[in-house]
Amino acid sequence: MGYLIEKSLSLDNLFVFLLIFTHFGVPREYQHRVLFWGILGALLLRGAMIGTGTVLIAHFEWVTYIFGAFLVLTAAGCCSRSRRSRTSRPTASSASCAGGCG
Repeated sequence: MGYLIEKSLSLDNLFVFLLIFTHFGVPREYQHRVLFWGILGALLLRGAMIGTGTVLIAHFEWVTYIFGAFLVLTAAGCCSRSRRSRTSRPTASSASCAGGCG
């Protein structure tokens, strides 16, 4: 089952890449280069954020409460948006949050 989920997500990502390349008019000969540097940049930035968070938590344990409060507020905002938007057209953010908020 997990294999099928991963396959469907990878196809979804390819579709998003195609839409982005089409929207910005990236010529076919540059698509590989743009994709490579985009993925590399995303990995480096993710690593930097994880490293920064780890150092912050190691030196200042109280930062954990700030991160936790941020997650709780984000979830509360996500749930309230999804309840309000049930009568209107769903957006990407409300659709991604609606599953967990009932």
